[in-house]
Amino acid sequence: MGEWGGGGAGDWEFQYIQRVTILSKYNYTSSHPNFLLIKSAMQITQCLHATILVSDLERAEHLYGNIMGLPKVERNLKFPGAWYQIGNFQIHLIVAKSVPSDQVNTEKLGRNRHIAFAVTNLDEAKEQLLSNGCSIQMSASGRSALFTQDPDGNIIEMSEL
Repeated sequence: MGEWGGGGAGDWEFQYIQRVTILSKYNYTSSHPNFLLIKSAMQITQCLHATILVSDLERAEHLYGNIMGLPKVERNLKFPGAWYQIGNFQIHLIVAKSVPSDQVNTEKLGRNRHIAFAVTNLDEAKEQLLSNGCSIQMSASGRSALFTQDPDGNIIEMSEL
């Protein structure tokens, strides 16, 4: 028996009417029988930036700007930090007195909070990281991806698409 009831062909009409009533009553829409979407006036169109807390801005800028090659964006703010541009997306490094570690899985970095970047050539990215003393962990899933950490332990994924 499914989420909407019974079994036979006679039940189909009841299920449909029951479903439409539920969808209307609770302001839901659905393009698929198994998924309900809440109607909302809010429409998110893109992700603009992610903030990464760092304790040592100089060391973080070395990784994100020099080793990873992210282009830095000019910023006129009164608190210490650095902005980097990736397409229409920005990474905001913001200095904090301490950066809490919330790592729950030390064996598989990808199962922790992380940010992911697409790279054109994973082997080149791997070589660049290793030649600059960064440790890496290849994806346990077998896909073309690796994980590294910035000086504060923030996890970074790089995937070849």
